[in-house]
Amino acid sequence: FRFLDKISLARRAEVAVLRAYLVVMATFMVVVKSSPTLVGFATFVFHTKVFGYRLTSAQGFTAITLFQQLRMPLLMIPDTFNYFVQAKVSLKRIEAFLRRA
Repeated sequence: FRFLDKISLARRAEVAVLRAYLVVMATFMVVVKSSPTLVGFATFVFHTKVFGYRLTSAQGFTAITLFQQLRMPLLMIPDTFNYFVQAKVSLKRIEAFLRRA
């Protein structure tokens, strides 16, 4: 009976960590997916309100086209960073394994 209590306690702790991880990942994905739109919006706001320039339709459509072309590379940056971190962790594990052998 005590064994089941220990398992339940460990599982509750595991679920709490998993829940926190999923909340962080969901927040991260919302930020990542909305960042190209927010960058475009912020650019137009700064161009017109902060710097006081007039935004012509040619400038606006050119900027929108450039943002669309940059969208995929910008969306790939977090994935690339994540792959780098995973590779680093994997290399540490392999190194630890090889040192034991």
